[in-house]
Amino acid sequence: MEVIYRRPVVSFCIMMITGVIAAFLSHSIAVITALFVLFTVVFFTSRVVRGKGRTVPCVMLAFFLLGSLEFLAVDHKRLASFEGYNSEDVVIRGIVISAPEIKGQKVSCLVRTNAVKRCGESDFADVNGNVMVSTLYSGEELLFDYGNEITFEGRLTTPGGARNPGGFDYDLYLAQKGAGASVFSYPHTISAGERTGGSFFVRLGLFIKKKIIYVIDKSLPRQQAGLMNGMLIGYRGGLSDEMQKAFSDAGLLHIMAVSGANVAFLAAPLAFLLKLMRIRKRAANLIIIGFLNLFACVTGFEPSVQRAVCMACILLMSAVLYREPDVYSTIAVSCIIMLLISPYMLFNIGFQLSYAATLGIVMLYRNISKAICCRFIPKKTADVIAATLAAQTGVFPITLLHFNKVSVISLIPNILTAPLLGIITVLGALMAILGQLSLKLSVLLGYANNIFLSIVLYITKWSASLPFASVRMVTPPLAAVVVYYLVVLYLLWYAPMKGIRLKPKQISMVLVLTAAVFLMYVIRPARLEMVFLDVGQGDSIFIRTGSGRTVLVDGGGSNNPAVVSGVGELTVVPFLLDSGVAGLDAVIATHAHSDHIQGLLDVLRTLSVRRLFIPSLDDETCFAELLEAAAEKGIPVTRCSSGMVINLDRHTTVYVLNPEAMCRADRDSLNDTSLVLRLCYKNTSVLLMGDAEKPAEERMINSAFAQWLDADVIKIGHHGSNTSTSEAFIEMVSPAAAVISAGRNNFGHPSEEVLGLLEDKGIEYFRTDESGAVVLQSDGARIRIRGTVSTARKP
Repeated sequence: MEVIYRRPVVSFCIMMITGVIAAFLSHSIAVITALFVLFTVVFFTSRVVRGKGRTVPCVMLAFFLLGSLEFLAVDHKRLASFEGYNSEDVVIRGIVISAPEIKGQKVSCLVRTNAVKRCGESDFADVNGNVMVSTLYSGEELLFDYGNEITFEGRLTTPGGARNPGGFDYDLYLAQKGAGASVFSYPHTISAGERTGGSFFVRLGLFIKKKIIYVIDKSLPRQQAGLMNGMLIGYRGGLSDEMQKAFSDAGLLHIMAVSGANVAFLAAPLAFLLKLMRIRKRAANLIIIGFLNLFACVTGFEPSVQRAVCMACILLMSAVLYREPDVYSTIAVSCIIMLLISPYMLFNIGFQLSYAATLGIVMLYRNISKAICCRFIPKKTADVIAATLAAQTGVFPITLLHFNKVSVISLIPNILTAPLLGIITVLGALMAILGQLSLKLSVLLGYANNIFLSIVLYITKWSASLPFASVRMVTPPLAAVVVYYLVVLYLLWYAPMKGIRLKPKQISMVLVLTAAVFLMYVIRPARLEMVFLDVGQGDSIFIRTGSGRTVLVDGGGSNNPAVVSGVGELTVVPFLLDSGVAGLDAVIATHAHSDHIQGLLDVLRTLSVRRLFIPSLDDETCFAELLEAAAEKGIPVTRCSSGMVINLDRHTTVYVLNPEAMCRADRDSLNDTSLVLRLCYKNTSVLLMGDAEKPAEERMINSAFAQWLDADVIKIGHHGSNTSTSEAFIEMVSPAAAVISAGRNNFGHPSEEVLGLLEDKGIEYFRTDESGAVVLQSDGARIRIRGTVSTARKP
């Protein structure tokens, strides 16, 4: 308990973070009150507190309440703003309060609303809140900009959280932006007025940013300019997707996330210049503080920039006030300030990575440097290695949690590029400043800077091209992350600080703790789990048997084969990694339509797959790309037809009911070539229909395998289309529940006819377009089904 008195500000920060997390997880005043009472009892029954005083514990409790109540208040206001308008077509008036963000063929921005009305109504109602609006972007001039008055029309939606287990939480993303809802609006419904709103400082920052980008783009080749803009102000628009992936694979993406190093590279020359001008240190510090705040405006107030600028300002103000700064207290104060600005900042990836890297360097750098410094490694090189290792050690679990990817060779490119980064940043800043006076001066400096930038680009490409430069890893359980940080802090911080030499007993305890966490994660109850993923208008089903065998049936995709949806890379693969699946025992492609197999290409190319199953066809041209991907990875392919049996384990069997062997691959009737699979686990069964339509259903009813059609649950064929699911077939299957995989579409899926049939037969059904991913669990005797998306949380 004595530790809370050593650095009280750190204790206050920890309690505020605890309050925010408690409110985020519970959204309950009762839970907050219970925790407050618990902390009060713990603090005030402690002998240490009675001896050292109650001021610090009282302030800690106040910060706990501050964090939790601030979160609840902000969350309530965010959600209450648009209560009653969810899923309504509305007209909104407001002011654009963020710079438009262009992604592909869409552009989005944040709008502060002042009036809303439902379409068809005559009068507007006063509504104060923030909404994220997106529209189509044709590549021409933007329809709106920061500060514009804007009126637009569209359907307002309030997202209900992640739609797949462990998936992207759009509601949390909107909350971090301060928005309570989103609207998609077509360009012809948008009208923008005068630029009368917004903050003067933000407008100034955006103006300077545009000027800098213009000068850099005119002074350097395209890729070098993209890298320079990224390093200087965090703008990556000039870098190709391929080049950004190379930076990620090489472990160098952080150099384009403006943070502490960039702030230091810019502040140090300015401090030197002010010293040459014989400006007093206190006045110089105030000037630097003003410059850094302007720099934050230019970079768009990214969390990593806010953290770095906030810490720098605290350190500079300490010197102005003649106070000796403490680095841990400085970190804590900066964190408190950022959480006061927005408690949702705590859940921002940039915030987490920035603080984890900073704490890693502060706490681990010195001990790592001592450990690796020897006569074979010069001190400066050892310092660079130690700083890189310390930062990487700090962010490693967070990187896995969010990205499931680790750069194995990141140490090498970081060592090679480290001496160049400061030079590049200073030269870039000079280019940006001098270019405002004369573009020729910027171009002249660009000749020199181009050499250094080209070297960094070459190192990045070379590193990323190395075999296994980056590897995909499964998402670690939260318990493993906690154990990781405890072990790292003990071995690399606490033990060296206290002069503790590890004994075999202590090492054994660490190994036992690690093994216990691993066993908790690996040992699962013996049950069947199926997840019908929400992949939009498509199909993808993950199966994990009681013995741990894993199967993926279809991978989703676009209805248009010419359009790459990215659902495999962005949804299916992340879900599998979040589920602890780095390899699959089987991948099954039910038929060759792109909305079922497009995502499987990313699965085959990214993960380890033991076998691919496809229907037996007379012509496999429609599977050409998938078979090519399997051949490249050496994955064996099995052609399936009715009557085949696939034994996944001794309790789980898959019976193939459709199609017949060497079925005709007619493009107009590919749906009826779908693999229809009956999955049996002990005394329970699930029928997976693919896109099989009524002709295939009739054939199965009249086949020798009709007795296998009976099932507890059916995955409805063809997304609930009226071309599938005849009454005779449903009566033959006699399911207790049904799952319909569908998304937004223009085909009328699922059809009212099919939904009516299911209701008439008393069959409970779950739709992925409403419930998100549908999770099915069976213990072999009973089946439980639930949706992922809970009912909308009310303010």
